[in-house]
Amino acid sequence: FPSHDKMNISLDKTKATSANSNALIADLGFRPASNGFSFENYGKDSNIKNLSPVEIQRMFGNQVCATSGDNCILTPPAQQWMKEVNKSMNGGHCEGMAALSMILYADKDKVSGFGNTPDLSLQGNEKLQREIAYWFATQYTQPTANREIKDKTPSELLDILLSTLKPNAPIEQTYTMGIYQDGFKGGHAITPYGVEDLGNGNYAVMVYDNNHPKIERKVEIDRNTNTWKYYAATNPDEPESTYIGDADTKTLTLTPTPPRYERQTLYRDWE
Repeated sequence: FPSHDKMNISLDKTKATSANSNALIADLGFRPASNGFSFENYGKDSNIKNLSPVEIQRMFGNQVCATSGDNCILTPPAQQWMKEVNKSMNGGHCEGMAALSMILYADKDKVSGFGNTPDLSLQGNEKLQREIAYWFATQYTQPTANREIKDKTPSELLDILLSTLKPNAPIEQTYTMGIYQDGFKGGHAITPYGVEDLGNGNYAVMVYDNNHPKIERKVEIDRNTNTWKYYAATNPDEPESTYIGDADTKTLTLTPTPPRYERQTLYRDWE
């Protein structure tokens, strides 16, 4: 990576940060304390339910069912896929939490089925558990996966957010953000909702990080060097480290929400 000397934005690793209304130049209105989940990102838990045949049928349609009628018994390939995706959630459910928190904020039809987001409990709430798993799984399917914006520089991604993060913006103007270590390792999904202009070409993208309930966090972007920086981990049980990238790494991405709503397909056929 190039020198990050110019990236002089301070990020306190222990205390909550707060959006500065004077510096906000883009603001969706989402706030972690009032619109994020009150529980933190989680991995393997014997008390938590993930995908079931109901979610697989909802995602792909009747082609994944070996039986007809309301009770879908999955075909062997679909059953195996569900098993593999559920196993992948052992390392964390960040993608599902990042996507669903924004959906519950921007899509009022979804809210009516769940209630006020920060009041939702994970334990004992199988409906919510399976819903988080559903949106998590969309990262592996089409058209969601191939709509991930992963060929842009930090400055170009910043421009996208500046043009779309506006008060009461429709679901079509919302995203999840992917951050990766060098070599696309240690991936983590967070939820961008605002941008602060800190002057001298420095910006802070305000994000809800599901590893840190109720806390406002900031992804630092420096237009001068076209670089980004964030202090993160894949899940709360892992030690945090500094994630950094530049115009060449393409380790900062955005995934628009609308493709997640479409009927999903896989790279290969089920047969």
